Amino acid sequence: MIAIATASFVVGKGLMHILKELYSGRRIVLVSSEMELKALLEQNKISLLIASIAILNEIKPLAPKNIQIVKLMDSRPNYLQLDYNNSELLYSDDDESQVLHTLKRNLALMDKTNTANKSESELSDRELDIVREVALGKTNKEIADKLYISTHTVITHRKNITRKLGIKTVSGLTVYALLNKLIKMGDSF
Repeated sequence: MIAIATASFVVGKGLMHILKELYSGRRIVLVSSEMELKALLEQNKISLLIASIAILNEIKPLAPKNIQIVKLMDSRPNYLQLDYNNSELLYSDDDESQVLHTLKRNLALMDKTNTANKSESELSDRELDIVREVALGKTNKEIADKLYISTHTVITHRKNITRKLGIKTVSGLTVYALLNKLIKMGDSF
């Protein structure tokens, strides 16, 4: 989800319109206060936050580290060149090309971060097969025979599963398998 947090109705609606044109595949939410943003942060997973400095300063302790943040600034200081591009700053007096450049860059960074997080934490189909068999009490050799792979491959998958999930014990993997409906209570152990 993309969140825009600004007290300025015109700026908020304008950014929402631009973002809908650039990135129609995401839910875009507009809030006008730090209280609304705090509630949104508690309830939803925000991938990109575009917010005024005033609102950001109020929610600083709550802002998760994994959110791509763009700070809305009133105007570009005179000492800063026009060609200075900082992907974290969006000025209200920026021209169309600067606004589009900043938004496109941050949307790309958001997608890259989401893809990296997703691929790093999600298990492959084969890893899910391994978890299921481990949870059913099978040994590495039994899993290898059943899935027609080598014991070494099973061990490699188990290492990857441990790295991705942070679960090191068979009982932990069993709980994971139950919670994620990989197995059901009563499946033969």
